[in-house]
Amino acid sequence: VMNPLAIRFSQPRINPAFADDSDFETAIAAMVRRSARLAGAAGPAADRIYLQAPFPPIEVVSWRPKLRGPDGTALKDKTTGAPLLGEERWFTMDNRRLYCLQRAALEAWPHLCCAQVNVANVSTDRKV
Repeated sequence: VMNPLAIRFSQPRINPAFADDSDFETAIAAMVRRSARLAGAAGPAADRIYLQAPFPPIEVVSWRPKLRGPDGTALKDKTTGAPLLGEERWFTMDNRRLYCLQRAALEAWPHLCCAQVNVANVSTDRKV
């Protein structure tokens, strides 16, 4: 499980409806919200709201994106010419589902939320 607010979108824009033409508001309203506690944690910081979505879990990947300038070109190290990379963060290609999870998490604020995710294994070997 992961906090939806800790996951980033892979694109700057999303389609305003799901592929089956259902809308986001219906999906957000259909989420089941349950109290949960983090295993091995104590005190109020361990309390969470578990968001059970009406759609399959999103798939996330840990990734260090290339840093880009205002014009969109990749920034490079002045000495080596290698691309400069940002901090490692969680990203998803399931942007519409992430939007719904993040909206539900914001509605529960200041309570922290978590939702089921699938972590994708990505090979860093670029030799293909």
